[in-house]
Amino acid sequence: MAESGSITDESLLLPDVVTSDCEEFLNRYGPFDDLPDTIKDEYSADQTCLRNSQSAFHNVLCQESLLSEGYCTQQLAAQHSQYNGLSMVPPPIPTATSEMPSTDEYPGPHNFEIEVDSKFAGRNLMYSSSLNKLFITVNRVMYMGFRCTSVASDVYVRALLIYSEAQHFKEPVVRCVFHKVPKHDLNKDVDIELIEYVLHADHSKAIYDKDVRSGRHSVRVALDRLQAGAEWVTVPYRFMCKSSCDGGMNRRLTEVIFTLESERGDVLGRRKMKVRICSCPKRDKDKEEADAANNENQTVSGGKRKLAPHPDPRNEQVTKRKCEGFLQQIFLTKEDFLDATVLAEARLKRRLCDENRNPSEEEKILLKKYENDLKH
Repeated sequence: MAESGSITDESLLLPDVVTSDCEEFLNRYGPFDDLPDTIKDEYSADQTCLRNSQSAFHNVLCQESLLSEGYCTQQLAAQHSQYNGLSMVPPPIPTATSEMPSTDEYPGPHNFEIEVDSKFAGRNLMYSSSLNKLFITVNRVMYMGFRCTSVASDVYVRALLIYSEAQHFKEPVVRCVFHKVPKHDLNKDVDIELIEYVLHADHSKAIYDKDVRSGRHSVRVALDRLQAGAEWVTVPYRFMCKSSCDGGMNRRLTEVIFTLESERGDVLGRRKMKVRICSCPKRDKDKEEADAANNENQTVSGGKRKLAPHPDPRNEQVTKRKCEGFLQQIFLTKEDFLDATVLAEARLKRRLCDENRNPSEEEKILLKKYENDLKH
């Protein structure tokens, strides 16, 4: 800052014309005390205006010096832009964790690619290529492969879990109240500062970020060099909450956005993958693939869908009886069945209380059934 010292010297800010004007004024009118009051007032106003101009000129030079040396803050940039005829500072550039992050596929200049490592797939982890969706149990390690062409400097891969539906897109994804209790078994080796993060990276150099504006949680990992004979750089991840948890994701659709970023945070590539954290990945995968296939078969020319036939009431009754029998068979013990009954009864009563209404006939039958089951 040695060079900027000369800028603060007020002698450099006083043009020669100021001294010459003062001498000419005294030679023309004589001593200042002998002048009329009107001329004194006019002279004082001119001097005040001159001092204000000198002060503004001094501030501009100091700010330009600081800006040229890299000391640029938002307040300083705002003042500098005002002196240059601008009324406001341009808004900040959206980041990968902003309130409205981009979800468009973008291989970028380095042909960024991702892949789920199928060698570790099993009953607790399944990937559907037709849906581009991962089905995984909670706290199960998922190995993701990353690949890109050579870059000049170090790059990072950021993983961000978001809601994919429009009505929930802006909300940050956090763990439910049950799973973020510090004494929960899942949090045995979890740092208390990371208790709300759903997506974790089992990497020694993982960096966990929280966007203070959007509230989004993400994890960033430096992309290592490819090992000899390898095609992908592998990073292990795990999800610490279920998609069906109340008070958390609450059955809302989610997906992970993987962004390739430079050290400054510039996005060099972007990929995404749908994800469902569930108890039975194979069952949910088969069901969603079957639903997607049925939707395609129902589509006719012109983009319209065939109308579904009217359901037969007799079939509905048979299906209802089968479902009731099945629900009672899936519980392994009587205690499990009673726990589910207590939960169902509590949910129904809470709904009636929230809606401030009396139960309908069907709801009365349900409440009576719950009461009888709990007595036995």
